[in-house]
Amino acid sequence: MEDDKKKSSYGGHSVLSFQIEHDMQNIKIVEKLRMGSKKDRVYSGSMMDDKPHGMIYDNGRVLIGNWAHGVFQGQGCAIYENGDKCFGSFLKGMADGYVTYMTKFSKYVGDFQENTRHGNGVYNDIQMGLYNGDFVAGRFEGLGVHTAMNGNITKGRFENWKIKNKAATSNEADVKKACSKM
Repeated sequence: MEDDKKKSSYGGHSVLSFQIEHDMQNIKIVEKLRMGSKKDRVYSGSMMDDKPHGMIYDNGRVLIGNWAHGVFQGQGCAIYENGDKCFGSFLKGMADGYVTYMTKFSKYVGDFQENTRHGNGVYNDIQMGLYNGDFVAGRFEGLGVHTAMNGNITKGRFENWKIKNKAATSNEADVKKACSKM
């Protein structure tokens, strides 16, 4: 039993307590970043050619992830001043690739290009409902399915947030009616 304790220790601390201490230090760093002014720029990580090349930086937002030559890119997490969060791929400091973007009232999971919903994704908003389909420059654009908050389902081609060519429309009552005939 003593041997097991020795194997699971690190510098006199158990591995679990070391991880907890490490996590608490990171939380304190993030809290410090959030409390500082925009002029306070805190960076924790290695430097290459006098540019961030590591883990955490604040520029009005908290960025946790990969830095290369002073640019936030690769897999990471951005927490913005307004509380929005973005997890996923970043390129040249912008969300680009497959991401999850959450606000207080909505969530998007899908493709991003240069900080904008672009490609295929699922958008869920407490006022608009759920949209699963194509996005262009942040708008519903292309083939998609929209489920409104009242249960109405619209499938078809969308242009600039609106349905252009309906493939099918139904509501919860229509779905229940069709299912009862089966």
